Amino acid sequence: MVYQVEGSRQVEEYGGDAPAGFSCTCAAGSRWESPARCLRCSSSEQLAADGGACVPRRCQKDAAGRVACRKCPADYIAVTQNWDGSPQREVQCVKCARGYRAQRHACVRCDACACARNHVPVRGSCVPKAFLTSRPKYEEKMLTANELLDVVKFEYLCTLGDVRACRSLANLCVRNSYTADRGGPCRLWTQPAHVPRPAGNNHCFHVIVMRDR
Repeated sequence: MVYQVEGSRQVEEYGGDAPAGFSCTCAAGSRWESPARCLRCSSSEQLAADGGACVPRRCQKDAAGRVACRKCPADYIAVTQNWDGSPQREVQCVKCARGYRAQRHACVRCDACACARNHVPVRGSCVPKAFLTSRPKYEEKMLTANELLDVVKFEYLCTLGDVRACRSLANLCVRNSYTADRGGPCRLWTQPAHVPRPAGNNHCFHVIVMRDR
Protein backbone atom coordinates (compact mmCIF):
# COMPACT_ATOMS: atom_id res chain seq x y z
CA MET A 1 0.00 0.00 0.00
CA VAL A 2 1.40 3.40 -0.99
CA TYR A 3 0.43 6.68 0.61
CA GLN A 4 0.90 9.80 -1.45
CA VAL A 5 0.72 13.15 0.29
CA GLU A 6 -0.28 16.12 -1.81
CA GLY A 7 -0.12 19.43 0.11
CA SER A 8 -1.94 18.48 3.31
CA ARG A 9 -4.14 15.83 1.66
CA GLN A 10 -3.25 12.16 2.01
CA VAL A 11 -4.27 9.78 -0.76
CA GLU A 12 -4.29 6.01 -0.34
CA GLU A 13 -3.19 3.98 -3.33
CA TYR A 14 -2.42 0.32 -3.96
CA GLY A 15 0.64 -1.05 -5.67
CA GLY A 16 4.36 -0.37 -5.57
CA ASP A 17 6.99 -1.33 -3.07
CA ALA A 18 8.73 0.82 -0.47
CA PRO A 19 11.25 -0.18 2.23
CA ALA A 20 8.98 1.09 5.03
CA GLY A 21 5.79 -0.25 3.52
CA PHE A 22 4.68 3.14 2.17
CA SER A 23 6.12 6.21 0.50
CA CYS A 24 5.13 9.86 0.34
CA THR A 25 5.64 12.58 -2.24
CA CYS A 26 4.82 16.26 -1.92
CA ALA A 27 3.03 18.35 -4.50
CA ALA A 28 5.02 20.92 -6.45
CA GLY A 29 5.91 23.91 -4.27
CA SER A 30 5.47 21.99 -1.03
CA ARG A 31 8.16 20.88 1.39
CA TRP A 32 8.40 17.65 3.34
CA GLU A 33 7.60 18.01 7.04
CA SER A 34 6.82 14.47 8.24
CA PRO A 35 5.91 11.08 6.72
CA ALA A 36 2.27 12.15 6.71
CA ARG A 37 2.46 15.89 6.12
CA CYS A 38 3.69 18.38 3.53
CA LEU A 39 3.60 22.16 3.89
CA ARG A 40 3.05 24.37 0.86
CA CYS A 41 5.44 27.31 0.45
CA SER A 42 3.75 30.70 0.47
CA SER A 43 3.64 32.98 -2.59
CA SER A 44 6.58 34.93 -1.14
CA GLU A 45 8.75 31.81 -0.81
CA GLN A 46 10.44 29.36 -3.15
CA LEU A 47 11.01 25.69 -2.53
CA ALA A 48 14.70 24.90 -1.96
CA ALA A 49 16.49 22.79 -4.57
CA ASP A 50 16.50 19.75 -2.27
CA GLY A 51 12.81 20.19 -1.36
CA GLY A 52 13.58 20.54 2.33
CA ALA A 53 12.81 24.19 3.00
CA CYS A 54 10.84 27.21 1.83
CA VAL A 55 13.24 30.08 1.13
CA PRO A 56 12.00 33.70 1.24
CA ARG A 57 12.03 35.63 -2.02
CA ARG A 58 12.72 39.35 -2.35
CA CYS A 59 9.28 40.96 -2.39
CA GLN A 60 7.79 44.42 -2.05
CA LYS A 61 4.33 45.98 -1.93
CA ASP A 62 3.06 48.38 -4.53
CA ALA A 63 0.85 51.43 -3.90
CA ALA A 64 -2.27 49.26 -3.99
CA GLY A 65 -0.86 46.94 -1.33
CA ARG A 66 -0.26 44.08 -3.72
CA VAL A 67 2.88 42.04 -3.13
CA ALA A 68 5.26 41.56 -6.08
CA CYS A 69 8.17 39.13 -5.75
CA ARG A 70 11.32 39.11 -7.84
CA LYS A 71 11.73 36.38 -10.46
CA CYS A 72 15.14 35.43 -11.78
CA PRO A 73 15.69 36.34 -15.48
CA ALA A 74 15.94 33.60 -18.10
CA ASP A 75 19.76 33.42 -18.05
CA TYR A 76 19.95 33.30 -14.23
CA ILE A 77 19.47 30.45 -11.75
CA ALA A 78 17.73 30.75 -8.39
CA VAL A 79 20.18 29.73 -5.66
CA THR A 80 18.29 28.55 -2.59
CA GLN A 81 20.99 26.73 -0.60
CA ASN A 82 24.43 27.53 0.81
CA TRP A 83 27.53 25.45 0.04
CA ASP A 84 26.92 23.39 3.18
CA GLY A 85 23.36 22.54 2.15
CA SER A 86 21.61 24.89 4.56
CA PRO A 87 18.89 27.13 3.09
CA GLN A 88 19.74 30.69 2.10
CA ARG A 89 18.18 33.56 4.02
CA GLU A 90 16.81 34.80 0.70
CA VAL A 91 16.69 33.42 -2.83
CA GLN A 92 19.70 34.70 -4.81
CA CYS A 93 19.67 35.15 -8.60
CA VAL A 94 23.04 34.19 -10.13
CA LYS A 95 23.84 34.80 -13.79
CA CYS A 96 25.23 31.85 -15.74
CA ALA A 97 28.69 32.41 -17.25
CA ARG A 98 29.23 32.80 -20.97
CA GLY A 99 28.85 29.41 -22.64
CA TYR A 100 26.35 28.16 -20.05
CA ARG A 101 22.57 28.32 -19.79
CA ALA A 102 20.16 28.05 -16.88
CA GLN A 103 18.52 24.65 -16.45
CA ARG A 104 16.42 24.29 -13.30
CA HIS A 105 18.84 24.96 -10.43
CA ALA A 106 22.11 24.68 -12.35
CA CYS A 107 24.08 26.33 -15.15
CA VAL A 108 24.84 23.72 -17.82
CA ARG A 109 27.26 23.83 -20.73
CA CYS A 110 25.73 25.20 -23.92
CA ASP A 111 27.80 25.34 -27.13
CA ALA A 112 25.40 27.74 -28.80
CA CYS A 113 25.60 30.12 -25.81
CA ALA A 114 29.37 30.49 -26.25
CA CYS A 115 28.98 32.08 -29.68
CA ALA A 116 28.56 35.81 -30.15
CA ARG A 117 25.44 37.27 -31.71
CA ASN A 118 25.10 36.50 -35.42
CA HIS A 119 27.32 33.42 -34.99
CA VAL A 120 26.26 29.77 -34.75
CA PRO A 121 28.11 26.73 -33.38
CA VAL A 122 29.52 24.41 -36.05
CA ARG A 123 31.36 21.34 -34.77
CA GLY A 124 32.80 23.17 -31.76
CA SER A 125 33.58 26.47 -33.51
CA CYS A 126 31.56 29.66 -33.88
CA VAL A 127 30.89 30.59 -37.52
CA PRO A 128 29.18 33.81 -38.68
CA LYS A 129 25.69 33.31 -40.05
CA ALA A 130 26.62 35.47 -43.04
CA PHE A 131 29.41 33.03 -43.94
CA LEU A 132 26.96 30.12 -43.87
CA THR A 133 24.25 31.84 -45.89
CA SER A 134 26.75 32.94 -48.54
CA ARG A 135 27.97 29.39 -49.22
CA PRO A 136 26.61 27.65 -52.35
CA LYS A 137 24.48 24.58 -51.71
CA TYR A 138 26.36 21.28 -51.71
CA GLU A 139 24.91 19.12 -54.51
CA GLU A 140 26.99 15.95 -54.84
CA LYS A 141 25.62 14.14 -51.75
CA MET A 142 28.93 12.31 -51.27
CA LEU A 143 29.72 13.80 -47.87
CA THR A 144 27.92 12.84 -44.69
CA ALA A 145 26.21 15.58 -42.68
CA ASN A 146 29.07 15.72 -40.17
CA GLU A 147 31.70 15.79 -42.92
CA LEU A 148 29.93 18.71 -44.56
CA LEU A 149 29.88 20.55 -41.23
CA ASP A 150 33.62 19.91 -40.94
CA VAL A 151 34.09 21.39 -44.41
CA VAL A 152 32.26 24.56 -43.39
CA LYS A 153 34.21 24.85 -40.14
CA PHE A 154 37.62 24.21 -41.71
CA GLU A 155 36.86 26.55 -44.58
CA TYR A 156 35.96 29.42 -42.25
CA LEU A 157 38.96 28.82 -39.95
CA CYS A 158 41.24 28.62 -42.98
CA THR A 159 40.13 32.10 -44.05
CA LEU A 160 41.26 33.27 -40.61
CA GLY A 161 44.76 31.91 -41.27
CA ASP A 162 44.44 28.63 -39.36
CA VAL A 163 47.05 26.40 -41.05
CA ARG A 164 45.73 23.17 -39.52
CA ALA A 165 42.21 23.94 -40.73
CA CYS A 166 43.53 24.58 -44.25
CA ARG A 167 45.38 21.27 -44.27
CA SER A 168 42.35 19.38 -42.94
CA LEU A 169 40.24 20.97 -45.65
CA ALA A 170 42.86 20.08 -48.29
CA ASN A 171 42.76 16.45 -47.13
CA LEU A 172 38.97 16.40 -47.52
CA CYS A 173 39.37 17.87 -50.99
CA VAL A 174 41.81 15.10 -51.99
CA ARG A 175 39.63 12.37 -50.47
CA ASN A 176 36.74 13.66 -52.59
CA SER A 177 38.80 13.48 -55.80
CA TYR A 178 39.22 17.24 -56.17
CA THR A 179 35.49 17.71 -56.59
CA ALA A 180 34.33 20.76 -58.53
CA ASP A 181 31.13 21.06 -56.50
CA ARG A 182 30.74 24.75 -55.60
CA GLY A 183 29.71 23.83 -52.05
CA GLY A 184 32.28 21.07 -51.59
CA PRO A 185 35.63 20.88 -49.77
CA CYS A 186 37.69 22.25 -52.70
CA ARG A 187 35.95 25.61 -52.82
CA LEU A 188 38.94 27.59 -51.51
CA TRP A 189 41.12 26.25 -54.29
CA THR A 190 38.65 26.22 -57.19
CA GLN A 191 36.98 29.58 -56.50
CA PRO A 192 39.01 31.50 -53.88
CA ALA A 193 37.80 34.87 -55.16
CA HIS A 194 34.23 33.99 -54.14
CA VAL A 195 35.02 33.05 -50.53
CA PRO A 196 34.46 35.91 -48.03
CA ARG A 197 37.51 36.62 -45.86
CA PRO A 198 37.72 38.72 -42.68
CA ALA A 199 39.59 42.01 -43.07
CA GLY A 200 43.28 41.81 -42.28
CA ASN A 201 43.69 38.11 -43.14
CA ASN A 202 43.90 38.28 -46.92
CA HIS A 203 47.68 37.96 -47.18
CA CYS A 204 47.91 35.09 -44.69
CA PHE A 205 45.00 33.31 -46.38
CA HIS A 206 46.55 33.76 -49.84
CA VAL A 207 49.91 32.36 -48.73
CA ILE A 208 48.37 29.29 -47.09
CA VAL A 209 46.09 28.45 -50.01
CA MET A 210 48.75 29.00 -52.69
CA ARG A 211 51.26 26.93 -50.73
CA ASP A 212 48.84 24.01 -50.48
CA ARG A 213 47.81 24.02 -54.13
